[in-house]
Amino acid sequence: MFDLKRWLPFTQSKGRPLTREADSTDKSRVSVRLLAILPGQEDAEQLRRIAAGLGWSVSVVDTPAEAMARLRSEPVTAAICDQDLPQEDWREVMNRIAALPKSPCVLLASRVMDQYLWNEVIQCRGYDVVSKPFQSEELRRVVAFALSFPGHRQARRTF
Repeated sequence: MFDLKRWLPFTQSKGRPLTREADSTDKSRVSVRLLAILPGQEDAEQLRRIAAGLGWSVSVVDTPAEAMARLRSEPVTAAICDQDLPQEDWREVMNRIAALPKSPCVLLASRVMDQYLWNEVIQCRGYDVVSKPFQSEELRRVVAFALSFPGHRQARRTF
């Protein structure tokens, strides 16, 4: 069973607790950087508020083309793709992101969640589905779970 307490933001480093903000004295700590493809302004604002509360940085873009340009130039911990993209199919976008040389964990944001959708996300090399409207604890849990997979061991120390 996944132990959420293990990934909470107050972890031990050299005998002292870390805060949610970046600890400039501890170079082993990696901060969470999200990139979200969210065409809806309401969802984007909600994600920004939650990320700020968790001490994460977030960049929100409107189109997959903008996201791909950012992903090639900036390191990102996790990418969130909206299921309701107006111009492209989310499956193709997730596959393109996952195919990048240093791909982030890819998550799907959806208002509807079921086993069929989760299976599709896994087939597109995604990690999980996060429900909309976004909720702080669920977003933290989903990102922590995605970062617990091999290949993302450095980033998972944030929790």
